[in-house]
Amino acid sequence: MRHTHHLTPTYKGGTDESSNLVKVSPTCHAMFHWCNWQLWGDIRDKVAWKGLAQLSQKSEIVQELTEHFQPINSAKGLEAIAHLRATDSDYREREKKFAIKLQPLGTKAALSDKSKAKRKETFAKIKHSQGERNSQFGTRWITDGQTERKIPKSDPLPEGYFYGRKGKCPSG
Repeated sequence: MRHTHHLTPTYKGGTDESSNLVKVSPTCHAMFHWCNWQLWGDIRDKVAWKGLAQLSQKSEIVQELTEHFQPINSAKGLEAIAHLRATDSDYREREKKFAIKLQPLGTKAALSDKSKAKRKETFAKIKHSQGERNSQFGTRWITDGQTERKIPKSDPLPEGYFYGRKGKCPSG
């Protein structure tokens, strides 16, 4: 039985091109991942080594991975996955093989209500993006219903435009 191993891991920019792939025995495959883990310290190599060397059960590997990663739940992440699914057949195959899509641990915690409240409190305390520190300061959005743009508040409203963004009701 032969395994296919990435010489440069995909998490370090390696591709699925034949020049980056080598056929190895399961024992050699485990050794490659152990060496990569020692060299770069990436948890993915550690769990690959433990799984290939049969030092861990699948449930232990999943538990160890979920200590470092959480399922993708952001709109941007889901959009990126949708793009990859549509354009990269190799991604679709990898996705079938690895059913869990991962993102760094901390994202889920940062999106919690408690974290959002703490950020809001801190931003209010330090006056983050308030007054002249706000990138929108002194400007307003206008639209003609098709296009939208930002203009200085001191500029007159051009004919055919109303205040606001596309899709919003005209304001007086």
